[in-house]
Amino acid sequence: MMQIIYVVMAIALVSLVTLGGISYFNSDAPLKAITSRGLVAQYETITAGIVSYRTVNNGITPGSLAQFSGFLPEGRVKPYGPSARKFEWSVETPEGQQEPVICLTLVDPGKADRASVNQFAAEVLKRENVDITIGENCGVGAGFDETEPTTYGETAVVTVRGF
Repeated sequence: MMQIIYVVMAIALVSLVTLGGISYFNSDAPLKAITSRGLVAQYETITAGIVSYRTVNNGITPGSLAQFSGFLPEGRVKPYGPSARKFEWSVETPEGQQEPVICLTLVDPGKADRASVNQFAAEVLKRENVDITIGENCGVGAGFDETEPTTYGETAVVTVRGF
């Protein structure tokens, strides 16, 4: 009789773990998913604003976020998700380059924030033919490779070129 109780408890435990999903093992997984989706949405808002600006201005690409803020909802990139205060977007032309880049700055990254940025970068690479680097300054950094773990300092800047 005791063996039957052990078997039933084992099956119940396996079912709980299976149905509980990844968040049962990693409590940061839901936060990572929400934050990375929010970052992708913000990125798409920025690129849509840039496309609108280019259309109105005969193909000229804006050199800063302020130049095309009129093409963004409420004139800004709306914060999204629980980690929104750690992320800041900018459009800049790095020194020595001619084309502007989109930069996402992550201040004081935690483990979940780093995973969110990696997931965001991987998603953008899947969707578009762009070049993504991660470094400490906008326009500077090592190429992003989703198979290799990316190291971060106290500030991480994701640079998207070719948008």
